[in-house]
Amino acid sequence: MIAQRETSRLHGLHIVPEETQDSEAARQVQEEFANRCQQLGVPGHLLIKSGDIARQISTQARLTDLVVTTLSYPPPQQLLARLDSGIYELIQRCPRPILAVPQVTTQLNHALLAYDGSPKADEALFIATYLAARWKIALTVMTVFDHRRIAPETLLRAQIYLEEHGVQGELVTREGDIPSAILRTAEEHQADFIVMGGYSLNSVMKVISGSSVDQVLREAYKPVLICR
Repeated sequence: MIAQRETSRLHGLHIVPEETQDSEAARQVQEEFANRCQQLGVPGHLLIKSGDIARQISTQARLTDLVVTTLSYPPPQQLLARLDSGIYELIQRCPRPILAVPQVTTQLNHALLAYDGSPKADEALFIATYLAARWKIALTVMTVFDHRRIAPETLLRAQIYLEEHGVQGELVTREGDIPSAILRTAEEHQADFIVMGGYSLNSVMKVISGSSVDQVLREAYKPVLICR
């Protein structure tokens, strides 16, 4: 669907154990991918690779603009399990934005941008603005107000950027727990996907306590676009 909207090429990646790389099952996956692309009029090609999943995705991502992956196993709450999580490693390592898709897919017609004024959130703002302008979709921009970290003018910065690019977005301010506020706002405004920044640079405490990204991925039940 994204390739159709962007008039772009779809690069598929299927990762298997090394001994099954040339198996009949792998070839059937490759044929099915080619058939679906052809039916939808999307130019595409699927690679079959073996090795570490997060590393292979990150390596191939350098040739693309966006990574789309299933979210079967979101980052767990336990510290050691989180450090061993494939999606956690991918978010840390991947050089491109990641659209994490859970078991429920949507039409990507209404984006909720979680914005706190940080450099990572600015990247999310740039992408959300582009999508709203190019795809002609609805955009809601929210900030969770925090007297210690987030100033009242934070949301104004986002509004000015949107206006400079001819995009109208609904601006929302919330208080309280950040992940809960993001999820609640997405439901209240019927946003069918969430756009947010990735892990912050000073991520030691985030690793220990868990981050907003992790909790949103665990509980969103809708696609989450994580921006580098």
